[in-house]
Amino acid sequence: MSEQRMDIFLLAAPQPGVDRSVLVSNLAAAFKKDVPAIEKMLRRPRNLVKADVGSELAAKYKALIEKAGGQCELANRGPAQVVEPAKVQSQVLAIEPVVTPKTQKVETGEDSACYCVKCGTVIRVGQNKCPKCFTPVSEFVSKSKTTAGLLALFVGGLGIHRLYLGQWWGIFYLLFWGTLIPSIVSLIEAIVFFATSKESWNRKYGSVPKSSGVVIAVFIAGFFLFIAMTGILAAIAIPAYQDYTYRSKVNHAMPLVVQSKNKVETFIKNNHTYPNDNILVGLPDDVSNEFVESIFLQEDAKLVVTYRFLKDKNTIIWTPKETNGDVVWTCIEGTLRDSIRPKECRGGDRTENPAIKVVSAKNHVALTKTIFSEDKHISAQVPESWEKHDLVDGQALGVAQATDETYMVIMRDSKIDFDPQVTVEMYADVIQKQLEHAIKNGTITEAKQAITVGGLPAERFSLQGSVDGMNVAYIITLVEGDKEFYRILTWTLQSRLEKNKELLQKVSDSVTFNN
Repeated sequence: MSEQRMDIFLLAAPQPGVDRSVLVSNLAAAFKKDVPAIEKMLRRPRNLVKADVGSELAAKYKALIEKAGGQCELANRGPAQVVEPAKVQSQVLAIEPVVTPKTQKVETGEDSACYCVKCGTVIRVGQNKCPKCFTPVSEFVSKSKTTAGLLALFVGGLGIHRLYLGQWWGIFYLLFWGTLIPSIVSLIEAIVFFATSKESWNRKYGSVPKSSGVVIAVFIAGFFLFIAMTGILAAIAIPAYQDYTYRSKVNHAMPLVVQSKNKVETFIKNNHTYPNDNILVGLPDDVSNEFVESIFLQEDAKLVVTYRFLKDKNTIIWTPKETNGDVVWTCIEGTLRDSIRPKECRGGDRTENPAIKVVSAKNHVALTKTIFSEDKHISAQVPESWEKHDLVDGQALGVAQATDETYMVIMRDSKIDFDPQVTVEMYADVIQKQLEHAIKNGTITEAKQAITVGGLPAERFSLQGSVDGMNVAYIITLVEGDKEFYRILTWTLQSRLEKNKELLQKVSDSVTFNN
């Protein structure tokens, strides 16, 4: 009796309770074929696996397919079961033992069983874990070439494409991300991925183990690293944006600065001297807006602009210089850093210049009151707390703030009593000698210097001495008018000179004369 011959058919539907992806993975591993090839076979409801085989071999094929979770149909060859080769796609699949990292196959005659490598328990088809010790059974998946290529192109520097392919060493991309080398390598890999043929890709990545918890942990680590890098980039970008907003505020403050500069220029051109106080050029003491805290004139007409948006190191100092009847400004001084200055104001030394005392609105004493002499020919701007006083005989105007020991007296001498050749400088020499003898231990502390007061030529010097047992410091200003010489005497106690000196000079500079 001849051996019965059979045809072996693989049915597309998996066994009840078995997931189709599990069936595909098991069949790919059992027959050592690519996952896409198995997927293609299972698109037909019934596929001829092998034709005209003996019953023993057919039984082995059936056991292998059913152990993988599939359904197998054996058909006896005869007139009713003859299958035309031209009408049915045939594929011969070699029987190979299935051994996965988490299972071990043992041949037992015609049947074979899958055992847990940890405890030896039989693992049935479709089960993902050992029923006794719960050891996972490895599963296989197919990786997309397009997905891997896009990951390599856009986030390859973090090694995400390698982790997607199940390659744990993608973590090294994360470790060296800051060097930009992984980004360059991944760009090349993206090109290679897209250029790889479908057959070559399926052969290499058509059946890879599903990502384990280690890979997931790497993904999480990569995510936090990405967040950290984003923080670093933000730390760089935020200060840059802040500087941009500061520069914008400096630019919005320029109209007020230009207005103040124009008044200083006009004064310099008309008087050919450098003013040192706001009042001399017609600027109020409080020059400010939403961007500027204050603008004050200092010695040599240095215009100190203090901005509101920083608590310290927030000044630009504009310095004028008269050349051939024109006034040229420089602005490299001050404490405002270069990154937020106008371009023409950059490149200077950002350290404090001890020769320049920056006045702030907090410690500035405003000259808000105007006091006149009896004949209205002389006026002075003084703080609100100062009052008129009769301080010496023959004075034209006397004012004082007795609480703070600050005083000013203005006296005048007719030019008729002097030789027509006498100048204000000569007049100052006479007054200086008189005071040196009139004041006990009178000593000149600052030599004469030529200035302008009320648009008239003047000389100023300082001296100290003792009067009625009190140590007094004087600032003397001598002014030449058309018909008279004027003596502006301001004084305070020597112990208060440092505090009151600037105020006494400002009050002296504010005096005007109407002959």
